[in-house]
Amino acid sequence: MEKEETADYYYVFALQDLSEMAIVPYAELGDAIEEEELILYYPILKKINGTLSMIDRKIIDTVKHQVRGVEKEHLLSEDSNYIYLGGDDSPLAEGIQRIQKVEDYIEGTEQTYAEFQLNYDEIADELGIDSVGIGRSKIVYFNEDFIVLHLKYKGAITGSAGSTNVIIDLQEDKDNPTYYLVDLKLLQT
Repeated sequence: MEKEETADYYYVFALQDLSEMAIVPYAELGDAIEEEELILYYPILKKINGTLSMIDRKIIDTVKHQVRGVEKEHLLSEDSNYIYLGGDDSPLAEGIQRIQKVEDYIEGTEQTYAEFQLNYDEIADELGIDSVGIGRSKIVYFNEDFIVLHLKYKGAITGSAGSTNVIIDLQEDKDNPTYYLVDLKLLQT
């Protein structure tokens, strides 16, 4: 959301028994956190780890009282513990793919959790898809151990040469994962 689009958006915080409530304009969340006005509501935020919590695409350090937004081109894992750098781009760029732990992203380090290659031509060749390139590539699911992609290839005349899902298994080797090419009919909405 752009700043002018958020003028009418608010965060509403409330304790379960409604004994305490706070309403914070969207653009002022960082100020409210830094001024320690929302400490009472930290326990109701989604926990990432002992010191980090999350609201929307904002990561809150509940000890340092700081907020850092996740840039819109990056994708958070299902459990919000990992960030796929450039993972929310459409189409997902091929080449070197990088994933960081949220802690490393917040600290601004270059430390990676996983780093691997993504090559759409090799995938098309393996599946026997005759295409003129990738038309759409999007992450459908992403967590610590697995990434599921939906790939749609462009055809020279028909417009579409076919599509598939790719399961990237990071369990054994995060820098050299196993790729499973199977059409699960999973699409990104």
